[in-house]
Amino acid sequence: MAIQPASGAIRALVGGRRYRESSFNRATRAVRQPGSLFKPIVYLAAFEAERAGRGARLTPASLVLDDPIEIPDGSSTWLPQNFDRQFRGPVTVRTALEVSLNIPAIRVAQDVGLPEVVQMAQSLGSRGLWRRCPPWLWEPRR
Repeated sequence: MAIQPASGAIRALVGGRRYRESSFNRATRAVRQPGSLFKPIVYLAAFEAERAGRGARLTPASLVLDDPIEIPDGSSTWLPQNFDRQFRGPVTVRTALEVSLNIPAIRVAQDVGLPEVVQMAQSLGSRGLWRRCPPWLWEPRR
């Protein structure tokens, strides 16, 4: 998708490789897991919190750990993974978002906190999708 920055107008949208082989438009009709959808919202919430003086300095060049993490989940412990089950150590926020890494997004979401992420999602027009967000958003990291 290419968007005109000044107006927000969609200038180009590609939903597949070859329309004759498949007319299914993945850009507008594919169902995505909320976790992948929320990663940009998590980072935007963190950027905005920092800009308003409410959070730690976070930029696209900031380093975030992509290492194993344990999240208490009631009576058990959740051990989240990246899609490829690999850990990369310190990565930039930009790389984490480009590659859609779960662990750095979890760490940033815990740092910024659920209320900030939910408020950002709502300001972007979400009408309840956040209620299905992953459990790691519900508890701020201590």
